[in-house]
Amino acid sequence: MNLKYGEFDILERELEALSPMHRVAFAAACCERLFPNYGIFLREIKEQGWNEQDPIREALDEIWEFLAGKKIDAARFRQLLSNCEEYPYDYENEETPEGQRGAWIVCETIELCLEQIPQQIILVAKEIDETLFVYIDYLKCDSEDDNLQYISHEQILKIELSLDRTPQKTISVVKEIDETLFEYIDYLRCQSEDEYSEDISHEELLEIVANHPFTVREMAKQTEDLRRLRETPTLTAEFLQWLRTSSVNGGKSLLDLSEEFE
Repeated sequence: MNLKYGEFDILERELEALSPMHRVAFAAACCERLFPNYGIFLREIKEQGWNEQDPIREALDEIWEFLAGKKIDAARFRQLLSNCEEYPYDYENEETPEGQRGAWIVCETIELCLEQIPQQIILVAKEIDETLFVYIDYLKCDSEDDNLQYISHEQILKIELSLDRTPQKTISVVKEIDETLFEYIDYLRCQSEDEYSEDISHEELLEIVANHPFTVREMAKQTEDLRRLRETPTLTAEFLQWLRTSSVNGGKSLLDLSEEFE
């Protein structure tokens, strides 16, 4: 299996074969590769006078601790999520989209963690189940199909249980990475007199992005991480350390940017 840029059906099949905690681990590794972009944003706003504690790094560190077995309750994760959602938006500008996405995908991963906490799972599942039951029952009653009108309560519950909801949140993390690659590679193309062309189609641009070394490297890394996760039923401390650090690129992000980047 080799992941391809923008082909999320392949990714979804791979994620469905993993346990929920393995999906969190995959998302956390993605966050680490995008985090240096956020580090650049953080450096810039500190130069402008912002001196608060960084909520994104704190949250990502606690996600790894959670994966390693530390008991972190739902209230703590909700606090981390609130902190991350209130990060210094006042300093945002159009020049820092990569940094902003570095923060957003950590928020997505915190939500994945919340889904693994028993009390939170029960609350979320009850809300989802009630919504599904009411809506599917509405469709049943409103349908002109006589066969659908005679679906039993037990059959409706079976329909609910057949819906696997968790891979989509992990895919949301990867979509942020894909969008980051697209925007930055297009930016580099526009800056290059040799490569820039106003007449390029969207399909041609997608092909350029898919074949760019940054994208090829990221797809290869995601493929490797998924393979190793499939082969590792237990998230040991040694494996998590490998997953967290194996894509370290001299402090650079998946775009080869770092806090020292000028």
